[in-house]
Amino acid sequence: VEQRKHIIRVERMHHVADEFCLFVQHGEPNCRWLTHATFYFWLTHPRIMDVLSHWLMGSGATNGRTKFWVAGTMGVLPDLLVFVPNSFFLDERPEITDETVTADFGWYAWEAYQVTHSLVWATIGFLFTWILFEKKGVTQRLFTNNELSAKSAALWLWLPWFIHIINDIPTHTGRFFPTPFLAPFSDIHFDGYRWSTPWVWFTNLAIIIAIWGYVFYKKRARSVA
Repeated sequence: VEQRKHIIRVERMHHVADEFCLFVQHGEPNCRWLTHATFYFWLTHPRIMDVLSHWLMGSGATNGRTKFWVAGTMGVLPDLLVFVPNSFFLDERPEITDETVTADFGWYAWEAYQVTHSLVWATIGFLFTWILFEKKGVTQRLFTNNELSAKSAALWLWLPWFIHIINDIPTHTGRFFPTPFLAPFSDIHFDGYRWSTPWVWFTNLAIIIAIWGYVFYKKRARSVA
């Protein structure tokens, strides 16, 4: 059954990849090759692609203000702070399939997830950072813009974290780490679609391309001017 589901998933994703290339490149061969290769890597390394997606989205959105490595790290920390420590509590890491549920990852993962994926706790983190920058000054080791106020610096530092949470709200189902974005005040969550769903994955990719396309466009415009 699992093998059949895998075959169906592969066929569906390849079909979506072909449609995507017909839309953006009119069937240009290099697009088809690159898209299929990207999908193959995603299929065999889903967690890496998920982390890379959050890194690129966060660092792209804050480009020109927060350093690439800082923004990227803030973009992936909500997951790393959950699943890296959780590996020490598990005898064996569960295989992620369409049947995997939150409980398969043990007690720590969900408890930590309710903190790192809450807009409430992220806002508290932002406020504490703002206060810290007001008292100690903005450390320029974290930013590429040297003229940021304490409030702006704290906001740009935490923006990738907020983007991560917002991105996860519709891309997690109720069975597999639904995003508790209002914890601890409410356990409300959205029963969305798995990140591995083809149209979700390609939408995510399109957003990343749009963000970085805009970044490179602005840089090119400034260099020409």
